[in-house]
Amino acid sequence: MTTKEFSIMYKSYYPSLIRYAYSLTKDKYTSKDLLQDASIKAYRNKSTLSKVGKFKQWFYKVIYNTFLGDYLKRKRRQEIINNLQVGSNYFLSSGAVRSNVIDMFAVSRINNAINKLGSKYSESMQLYLNGYSYKEISKQQAIPIGTVKSRINMARNKLQESLAE
Repeated sequence: MTTKEFSIMYKSYYPSLIRYAYSLTKDKYTSKDLLQDASIKAYRNKSTLSKVGKFKQWFYKVIYNTFLGDYLKRKRRQEIINNLQVGSNYFLSSGAVRSNVIDMFAVSRINNAINKLGSKYSESMQLYLNGYSYKEISKQQAIPIGTVKSRINMARNKLQESLAE
């Protein structure tokens, strides 16, 4: 598929593509973000589509896979936040969540500890906990991916020490 064919097909199917993205996200702005991310992926892989007649179904699949990937990534990150164990030598808990009051206290204590890390560590850690990948953090902060990994690891270690006290 050529760039021109892609552009024509994209424009003609845009209303149905945005409706499909909205049906997945149930939010106007998130659906636009989803469609934008999926559009970038679809454009990069337009050469894999051999039949122009299958464009809509193919693009729906790209939207769905993008949605699913983002959803699972954010869900995993949220589980990490929810399973933090306070006062333990382990950063992540394997046990069940005790109660909402204790959890709220724990999250508050963890957020305070993250804020005390120092700007370069806390910023990277906050982005990571909010669901961003190392690559996305690297681009946003304009630093090498190895530096991002080091900062997050260092932040994790400092949090373990801080929360063990």
